[in-house]
Amino acid sequence: MPEWSPFMERLKTVSRQLRWKLTLSYIAVTVSALLVMSVVLSTLNETTSASPNGGTSMVMERINARTVDNVIFIIANAANILLVGIFLARSNGRTRVEYVLGLILIALALPLSGAVILNLIGKREWWTTVLPVLLIAFLLTELALDYILKLDFRNTQLLGPYLGVYYLGLMGMIGYSFLMGRGYGFVTLSTYFLNLLATWYAWSNASHRATNDG
Repeated sequence: MPEWSPFMERLKTVSRQLRWKLTLSYIAVTVSALLVMSVVLSTLNETTSASPNGGTSMVMERINARTVDNVIFIIANAANILLVGIFLARSNGRTRVEYVLGLILIALALPLSGAVILNLIGKREWWTTVLPVLLIAFLLTELALDYILKLDFRNTQLLGPYLGVYYLGLMGMIGYSFLMGRGYGFVTLSTYFLNLLATWYAWSNASHRATNDG
């Protein structure tokens, strides 16, 4: 149908422009949300540290708590790096590599769950449990949708809730890292932005292929 060609080309051009605007808008919203989260969590951490029970922990308990925190910090950054690999593999058609990296990513739920249990047993601050649980929720969602049910959900209405759980999990880890210390926070924030860049790269390649196929 030749008469539709100019219309379809214009529609594709507008669609590409909207994708850029949405990407830039998302980055702006993400940065703003992270800044707000950093301020709020830092304030809560200072309040908790000033509580009467804050100085009653034994030296060994503090060492164990720091060890648990370090494990969670490593998991947070490993997740971001694995996601970078997943998006790069997906954009280059390496489905087997993407599949294996996805399994490794999901396996991080095991040590992360162990860390959460230790934080619960140690009766630590609420955020030491809640924030890692957000990432665990994403990993279990990924396991269910991509590996058990094997749904093509990325082209359905399930994509919205999936992305919500995805970004909540990653931001929760950034918040946890900042509560450990600014240095930890900025390291996790850096690997998160690498992940965001890889996401954009994979998305651009998919859009480019779709345009060429059209």
